[in-house]
Amino acid sequence: AQTRHQVSAFWKVTMETELLCPACHEIFVDPVMLQCSHHLCAAHVQNFSSRERFNCPLCNDVAAVPEGGMKIDHVLRMVIEAYKLQMPNKRKSDGSAAEEEEEVEEAPPATCGFCEEKPATRRCVQCAGVLCEECEKSTHSKGFFKTHSIVNIGEESFEGADFASRMVCPEHSEKLDFYCLDCRSPVCSHCLILGEHKGHQQTPLDQAYQTGKDTLGAWVEKMHSRVSSTEDLLESFRTAELELSSNAEGQRNVVNSEMDHL
Repeated sequence: AQTRHQVSAFWKVTMETELLCPACHEIFVDPVMLQCSHHLCAAHVQNFSSRERFNCPLCNDVAAVPEGGMKIDHVLRMVIEAYKLQMPNKRKSDGSAAEEEEEVEEAPPATCGFCEEKPATRRCVQCAGVLCEECEKSTHSKGFFKTHSIVNIGEESFEGADFASRMVCPEHSEKLDFYCLDCRSPVCSHCLILGEHKGHQQTPLDQAYQTGKDTLGAWVEKMHSRVSSTEDLLESFRTAELELSSNAEGQRNVVNSEMDHL
């Protein structure tokens, strides 16, 4: 149980670290990926002109702003949304939910995205928008809107979030079925055939996921093995230190005894 708790704590810290912008040290807002594969918040690069060069804050590699500006990494943004949905439950289990709830209470209530007048109390998972109770009845009770999932604001959960339906290419509105190995990003078939990823090495997205999962799992096992061997080595050092201290004390007593007889 202790090992599982340590692993969970390790992954929590690691996940939080991975989602922090190296420039502002806050969770990414509209992340963009540099040529070195590191990310920054879009706000930190919006003032750079096309082809202007700057250094990555993490690896110091030179990055250049492409024509048309840098594109938001929508997949990473969804990962951040999923992470934020899970965080309230984790904070409650850590006993630090009160602080979070105070922050939420201080925030002004959202306005309905349909009438733009009344306070929003509900959220449509598929539309990713908020609405009041009256607009929910008038707009989401008929047609294809009837199949949408409606939840109370503040009660969203990771399990109920429909991220799969939003995994579409922002340029071609096609499902992201492939992974570009050259650019390290999910792409659709149009990106590979006609878009900027034409001629790049690619693999099916599910296969890329499984490969990444297996690789990461192997590294985790290797890390656990090294942690275990390091703990054993540390324990042997402590035992040796105790034995050395005990032997030193014994020798000190012998020397003192001999000195007393002189």
